[in-house]
Amino acid sequence: MPLFILYGPDRYSMDAETKRLLDTYLPAEQGGRDFNLLRLDGQKVSADQLAQSVQALPFLGDKRVIIIDGLLARFGKAGKAQIEATGDMDNEAGVADDEPPTASPTAPTAKGKRGKSAPVSSSPVDAIGRILTDASDGAVIITRDAVLPIKEKGKLGWKLNLPRNNPLTKYLKGEQIPCLAPQGLALARWVEDEVKRYGAKIDKSAVDLLTADLGPEDDRSQLAQELGKLATYAGEGGRIDATTVRLLTPASVQEDVFRLVNAMAERDIKTALVMLEQMLGSGHHPFELLGTIAWQFRNLLQVKELDRKRMRPAEIAERVGMSPFVAQKSAEQSRAFSIEQLKDIHHRLLTFDAAAKRSLVTPELGLELLVAEVCRK
Repeated sequence: MPLFILYGPDRYSMDAETKRLLDTYLPAEQGGRDFNLLRLDGQKVSADQLAQSVQALPFLGDKRVIIIDGLLARFGKAGKAQIEATGDMDNEAGVADDEPPTASPTAPTAKGKRGKSAPVSSSPVDAIGRILTDASDGAVIITRDAVLPIKEKGKLGWKLNLPRNNPLTKYLKGEQIPCLAPQGLALARWVEDEVKRYGAKIDKSAVDLLTADLGPEDDRSQLAQELGKLATYAGEGGRIDATTVRLLTPASVQEDVFRLVNAMAERDIKTALVMLEQMLGSGHHPFELLGTIAWQFRNLLQVKELDRKRMRPAEIAERVGMSPFVAQKSAEQSRAFSIEQLKDIHHRLLTFDAAAKRSLVTPELGLELLVAEVCRK
């Protein structure tokens, strides 16, 4: 009974792995998916339903695939947040979301094995765990969860493992497949390959803009959609540059501002002013930039307070409402300023905003003065 445990935040990787396993065990060209493929909601499935599903024999085929979403998260400490992350996973593998959580009525039960429900004295996690380990030989079980891998050191070096504090982990003895977005050069190559699939090309500056805030705990699904949109705009044989990204990707202004604030944190006035000029020249409205800069410094003020309390990035992210990767980068930025400086900068931003709206100063000049003043502190 093959058991595959797909886990991690990158839904794109998870869907790709699910499709690979389906193509291996239930090739579309051989037919049979309508009879031998079942998807269960791990948050709701009962022990009786699960037992019936995993003990049923394949119908007109050798294998029967059961995909279970959110089962591990059901018994995890942060179950609710993880359930929401897995509950709306895109189904690129072609699995219907509205599959009933029961076995196919035409699929017979394995000879010598009856669908087992949990003994009254068993806890739900033990009952479900035992059912998974007692599945029929023809069953291929794929569990999918957005839980984060734990980095642990073993005999062969560092590896990613399932969280040990989850009581279901001890029953999941199959192949663990971490689903994380690639980083660094690997991520850049993936972006280039995705664009190439559409027959287009992409500049390094555009790659940097698109991947700036994509950390190891983020999902590539949205980025994949943006790349498809950008490649379609560029056309066959066309090229995607930074200007195209800024034109078609609204979120890019936040990435640009993040870099601008980084230059301000380093007190690099020359770089910061050049970046501001480029942002204004690329079509970003001054008030849009002013508002986004104010938003970023407000985030830094919040993160600074929590970072001083020695909170971890994951805890800060949950409190403030951002990804752990962005929380970590924001904490690093905030250390370049004192609490008093951040409050003063935020007050100056509000003052510039009011003055610009009353035509007492142009927003462009207000931004330049603010950048220069922050860099000189």
